[in-house]
Amino acid sequence: MPMSESEDNPRAISDHSAGNTNPGAIKSTEGRSEFYFGGVAIASGLLLGFYQLLNTGIGWHLASGRWMLEHHEILRSNLFTFGAPGRAWLNHEWFFQILAALADRLGGPAGLVLLRMLAVGILSLLLYRQSRRAELAPGASLLLAFCCLFAARWRFFVRPELITLILLPLGLDLFFRRSEAGKGRRALGLAAVMVIGVNSHAGILLLPLLAGIAVVGDQLSALLGREFDPRSMSRDLGLLGLVGFSSLINPWGVKTIMAPFYLAGLISRPWAKNPEWSFPTWARFPELYLVIPAGVLLLLFFDRSWSRRLVFLVISILGMRYVRNEGLFFVLLPLLLGPALAQLGIPGRLDTAARRRLTALSAVAVLVLSLLSLGAKGFPAGMGYAPDRYPIRASKFLKEEGLLEFPMYNDVRFGGWLIGAFYPPTRVFIDDRNEVHEDLLRKIWEIQSSSSPRKWQNFLDSYHIRSAILKYKKPVPVEDPRGNFLGYRGWSALWFPAKRWALVYWDDQAMVLVDRKTAGPDWLSRTEYSMLRPDDGEYLRKRIEEEPSLREEIAGELARHFREDPESRRASDLVEVLLR
Repeated sequence: MPMSESEDNPRAISDHSAGNTNPGAIKSTEGRSEFYFGGVAIASGLLLGFYQLLNTGIGWHLASGRWMLEHHEILRSNLFTFGAPGRAWLNHEWFFQILAALADRLGGPAGLVLLRMLAVGILSLLLYRQSRRAELAPGASLLLAFCCLFAARWRFFVRPELITLILLPLGLDLFFRRSEAGKGRRALGLAAVMVIGVNSHAGILLLPLLAGIAVVGDQLSALLGREFDPRSMSRDLGLLGLVGFSSLINPWGVKTIMAPFYLAGLISRPWAKNPEWSFPTWARFPELYLVIPAGVLLLLFFDRSWSRRLVFLVISILGMRYVRNEGLFFVLLPLLLGPALAQLGIPGRLDTAARRRLTALSAVAVLVLSLLSLGAKGFPAGMGYAPDRYPIRASKFLKEEGLLEFPMYNDVRFGGWLIGAFYPPTRVFIDDRNEVHEDLLRKIWEIQSSSSPRKWQNFLDSYHIRSAILKYKKPVPVEDPRGNFLGYRGWSALWFPAKRWALVYWDDQAMVLVDRKTAGPDWLSRTEYSMLRPDDGEYLRKRIEEEPSLREEIAGELARHFREDPESRRASDLVEVLLR
């Protein structure tokens, strides 16, 4: 059986010398204890949220927020790309965009990192309080909140999903406690959660679904226990109606509710693939495959609540379906598994002194683990943009050389950064809003599937493209007309061949090429790398083997690049491949 809150609290005291217990002293001490442990939870969240900006779409979110702050209206069409000019845009994440733009206006990139730290700190406190409300011991509550946040950490991008990661567990918690005192306040809280959430991120639309499943679970429990109450059912349906109605309070009404279904259908098309909608494998997410069966066993043997059982089943299915749902899965665990974990009653088997030591040790462990997480692989510590995720130096070159003044092709991954950095006045070719650029994506896919560089060049010419900024892609296998394998070529060498396109800049993140027909000869003589394509190493190696005289010229271009970028990893790799 779970320990009571006073029994479980290591700071609860008894006045043994007087032979009785002072309730006021116990309450005061418990309050101080919860304050301290809550502070540890917040500190842990702040530390877990401290890492550089990584998400590629942050730029167009910021540009949208800036535009709305300037024009005092909601942005409803595409202003940022000339690949889909004026395209109608159901911008259902407008509230987050304004919030992010304000943070950026106040503190720049550091302001955005602080925004995430604050959000994760709030989330950490929420998960801790949910665990404590389930009568889980303070130390166990801290550890559970930390483990869930650590597993979900890779989803803490500065993007609209961050709001859902807070609001969904908060809203579901409010719904689970709908029969407690303060029903009116909880109903208003649920409505506020839905209104804020639906104007920030479509993920909050899971709340009506999960709440409905919770009602089904409660009614199933009532029927099994022969305690069915029609009035309770009526109140639950009324509250569900309020939640559903609140989701319609957005500029587009029911269209916003349908948007996630459209996006889910869109990613099934070959031209709009998105890795976030892929299947989570064991190799990438072993913790998911361990937690789900453990959660099932806990709920079967230590929790008779069918509402929690059914909701856990649904979020497990969602977590197993798409990798983008991993964050939501883990932040809901304290609410769903906390009561079952409390039933284990492990701390209750220890004496008071041992429980105090264990709780203190748990708090120290959470803080130490949070500190150790700083700078972990994939989470570079810092208050700005991660330099290996954005074409920061290549963008500087584009600006300094005046290339932003003319139509430029850009990789989808770079569109958001370029918009955030240079809009207005610069408009880019494309960004990662698949719903806005579906027609363009389909056209690109069709051309590249046909393996026709001529069609590709005609496509670029139709947009008057004069330069391109490309990310590095996997080498492309090449075959002759009979299907014989000829080797690998760099993606840029096939689709932006040197005969037409000159490489004028490259670093570890990006390459910049210009159309020879529009570039000045004197400028090209100063900037061009005439021999190198940094993504075409195998082909260059074969050329050197066939023509050893090229070795000196290629070595000269690599030496030039090292003068420009002494720490270039890609150049070092090319030296190993070409010159050793």
